[in-house]
Amino acid sequence: MLFITILTWEPEKMQDVLQVREAIGKFEREGEKILGEWTDLQGGRYFRLFESESPVQKNWFEAVLAVGSFCKLEDVPVIETEVAMDIYRSLK
Repeated sequence: MLFITILTWEPEKMQDVLQVREAIGKFEREGEKILGEWTDLQGGRYFRLFESESPVQKNWFEAVLAVGSFCKLEDVPVIETEVAMDIYRSLK
């Protein structure tokens, strides 16, 4: 299943975010394949698209332990819009 991770932080926490990223790298959690990463040029947000075969709850909790003291973490399940439309059409 595909997920988008959204990390948000207050401007004064930017140094903390960069230090953790420097220390742990991409933080590719077990059973995940990172498909892309993006940083908001306006600051305060990071996005990662990944595919997961692992229980998301376990991976999510591990990520919260790593960055939860200074970031808000969201993992949002996503599908391509055309796939969603195909499912919708099949339900009619």
